[in-house]
Amino acid sequence: MPLLRWLNIIAFSSLLAACGGGGSLEKDGGSLDGSETVEPEVVENVTLSLSIRDVNGEKFSETNPVSKNNKGIVTATLLDNGTPLEEQLISFSTIHTGDIEPALGTASTDSNGEATVTLSSGNFKGTGLVVATYADGDGNTFSMEATFVSNGDDASTELAQYSVSVSLLTGCNSSWDENRNNVRLDPTSQASGCTVSNSISSAELGDLFVAVTDEQSGDGVANALVDVTTDLGSVLPSSGRALTDNFGIALLKLQPGNTGGAGTISVSSLDESANINFAVGIADLTLDVDNGLNFDGNGNVIPLKAGGSTVIEVTLRDEEGNLYTTPTDVEFSSTCVASNDSTIDASVKSSGGIASSTYRANGCSIDDVVNITVETGGKNFTASTTIPVEVSAVQSIQFIDVSEPVIALPPGEGGLPTQSVVRFRLLDADGIVSPQQRIDFKLTDSVGLAKLTQRSANTDNNGVVQTTVTSGIVPGPLVVKACFVSKEDVAALPEGDDLSCWTDEVELCSAEPNNEICPDGTLHLVPLAEQINAVSSQLALYSGVTDQNSFDLSPTEFNPNALNYNGITIPLTVYFGDQFNQFNSDGVEATVLTESGVIGPQNREAVCRTNNALCEITWRSQGERPFYDYKWGNRIGEIDGNSATREGFNPKTNEINCDPYFGNAAPCIGTLLRAKNDPEGVVRGGRTSILAVAKGQENFEDEETTADVTRRNGLFDIGEYYALYDLPEAFNDHNENNSFDKANCSDANREDYDADSDPCSEKNSRGGHNETWRDLNNNGVYDDADGKYNGLLCSEAAFNAGQCTRELIEVRRQIELVMSGDEPYVRFAVLKSNDAVSPPFEILVPADCSNSLAGQFEVSDAPQWCDVAELDLSVAARPNPDFDANDPDETDPETLDVGLAGINIRIYYSDEFGNPLPAGTRVSISANNGDFSIIQHQESIPSTNRDTTMYSDVRIARETDGNQDQDGVLTITFEFENQLGGSKTVSKSIAIFDDR
Repeated sequence: MPLLRWLNIIAFSSLLAACGGGGSLEKDGGSLDGSETVEPEVVENVTLSLSIRDVNGEKFSETNPVSKNNKGIVTATLLDNGTPLEEQLISFSTIHTGDIEPALGTASTDSNGEATVTLSSGNFKGTGLVVATYADGDGNTFSMEATFVSNGDDASTELAQYSVSVSLLTGCNSSWDENRNNVRLDPTSQASGCTVSNSISSAELGDLFVAVTDEQSGDGVANALVDVTTDLGSVLPSSGRALTDNFGIALLKLQPGNTGGAGTISVSSLDESANINFAVGIADLTLDVDNGLNFDGNGNVIPLKAGGSTVIEVTLRDEEGNLYTTPTDVEFSSTCVASNDSTIDASVKSSGGIASSTYRANGCSIDDVVNITVETGGKNFTASTTIPVEVSAVQSIQFIDVSEPVIALPPGEGGLPTQSVVRFRLLDADGIVSPQQRIDFKLTDSVGLAKLTQRSANTDNNGVVQTTVTSGIVPGPLVVKACFVSKEDVAALPEGDDLSCWTDEVELCSAEPNNEICPDGTLHLVPLAEQINAVSSQLALYSGVTDQNSFDLSPTEFNPNALNYNGITIPLTVYFGDQFNQFNSDGVEATVLTESGVIGPQNREAVCRTNNALCEITWRSQGERPFYDYKWGNRIGEIDGNSATREGFNPKTNEINCDPYFGNAAPCIGTLLRAKNDPEGVVRGGRTSILAVAKGQENFEDEETTADVTRRNGLFDIGEYYALYDLPEAFNDHNENNSFDKANCSDANREDYDADSDPCSEKNSRGGHNETWRDLNNNGVYDDADGKYNGLLCSEAAFNAGQCTRELIEVRRQIELVMSGDEPYVRFAVLKSNDAVSPPFEILVPADCSNSLAGQFEVSDAPQWCDVAELDLSVAARPNPDFDANDPDETDPETLDVGLAGINIRIYYSDEFGNPLPAGTRVSISANNGDFSIIQHQESIPSTNRDTTMYSDVRIARETDGNQDQDGVLTITFEFENQLGGSKTVSKSIAIFDDR
């Protein structure tokens, strides 16, 4: 029984301590706080007190709660009879909210008997308890409790819970939210002026009150991002976003718009959302219009000047007469605006109940009624105002453009147009277009017979007027003159009279009043000082049909390295021009044919079609080379070392084509005897003819008018035919002799074949036996010139006289492409001498080309030249016949030098057919003995299709100072390349002796 009573006393004592912040238990006399006396078996007095304070020693309360930034300091004090108990373990815990730090919840008393821990706010807002517990060594437990207030802001954001609400407010005072970051806004307060509502007028601007609340703490969430949308009207700001203030409140504006009805406002923040429904009512509006025009002294409106502008101001008011401040679209329209004679700001959004639009007259000349319309909430509100506009005098004509800057001579080859529309614009003094006014036109001259389809026309509503120029027959620029003729001035004339700006027409009608261009009455001249006129530009007439002397064909090079290689390509360009040497139009086609190799288009075009009056096509080496077979005997000599092949012997004469050079094949001095020039000549090999043709006309020369014949420039007239310009059918001239030599060949495979009688055999042919022609009339026969001019410029008189036709022929141009070889053949030659000399001097280069002390020579195939294989520049001393050893006064030398002091050398070079070496071949000449100099030489083979042998001239002379070498060589070196990436170098030399 005493023990039970004792425990009850302990429990009661602890309860008292919790309420008072401290407590004691006394066992010495059996009394508790003097209220009761007991007889304890053990006398003992232990006290445990507990306090909770902030860092400033203040108690926690509703206004000073425990928070993240304001943590509590919990101190438990343990005493025994007033003496601190040191190093005793105190346990701490919380109830309802708050957390003990450290999380273990224990602390040891210090020398003052104090144990201290930290109190954080925990996860829940409200009042909590801290419990401190002490257990002694006898198993007795002592506990104390103390209360505190927490805002619970330690809650994890992952566990936090929020709520969002939204209200629509109307009628709020303008300054009701000025102190919102210091005092929480209360829209229900009478001082705010706000009314929480679910309806709003279209004339109002409402407030959206959004609250974001932390469910754990019940406080508003500061700086939370709020998103607001509406399906009726619009939210301001237009982004629909705002941040909450310190109390979790965000404010936005609702602009209801002009459309009535019901809508929904949706709000979201921190993954929570809310919405409210609302309705918009429509306000009736009145429109007040001020057109900005002034009044004169009599109260009459002063008209707007032509080209002038005014500001139309519209004021919007609601049914109570207040400004309708909701931004509203205001529409403006008028008759002149619809016809582009005026401009206006067609749609303007009002601001503060006022909308302003600028009206500008750009040709309007009426009292223009401007209609104003406001549509809001399904209702239309209208008003109007009248703008009277003055008429401005015509000031200038402006050239606008031409539809085709280039028109062609008839018939418009390549699809080029033969007419062009020329446009002008008539402007008044304010630069405004002037409609329904008369403009007269005229060409500046009548050269070439160009015409106008309209000599007079009226401007349209845009002040634009036009006429059409049709092409004539002579190229050049075409200029159209335009002049304004006042209808009022014409109306003031007597009936039947008219006005003109053109002096020559007035004079014509005065002399020939019945002329088709003249009026029934008198044609008067508009005074020059009053004329308003302009001229056109940018129009040119050219591009007639291609004619023969303007048509051309050229390759990038005439002598490609193609004799021994397939796949070598050469770009070809075909050039076009008309009879006046003007560019042809684009889109004209040419046909290109080749004797050997193939022709193909460039850039994947199907045909050679003009662009900038030219077209490009490609020739490629392949197939048989022209007259390549040995039977034609057209090489320069025996190039293969086999005398049985006879490739260098003329099959008609059995003579070698070029005199051998010391037993070796070498180019002729001059050229091979060609069959094109001589029936006994050989057909040149490795040369391919390329022919380009296009539809066109023959040439002619304009002549002057005579007493018998009237002629006009640009047309073929009677008496202008020249046989030189009369063309036969085009053909590919294989042998370059300008003659169609097609022959009927015998079958060389027949047993009775006779080469001597076959016109196509090597013994008879001149190379043209397989020539092809362009059979335009498809009669199977080659047709010669017809004795007439053929072309579209055939005049009617010449046509009736039978001197021309309007048929087109084929203009043509041919080139000869040399398929050059890269095996060079060389001949060194010097001029022989026929002059007589006296002993002891010798003929250094004898007339018979025999060897001499000057070198080794032989006869060549040219009478004035000797081939040379070596030269000796050494001194040759001979007794002087004029020397007298017995004469004491002798001044003549005892010996004379009769040797070769110097000589000019010509070096000939070609390929095996005597053709030029390939274009671009580098040629160099050098000597390592004697004094060497170049007289004439090209370091690179040019683009050429010549049929004569190329050569260089050099000079070699005895050395003046001498060197260690007494013999050396004169060398010519050729460096070849081809398009396939190959290269080779070949050198040829002769010996040079010099004893110095």
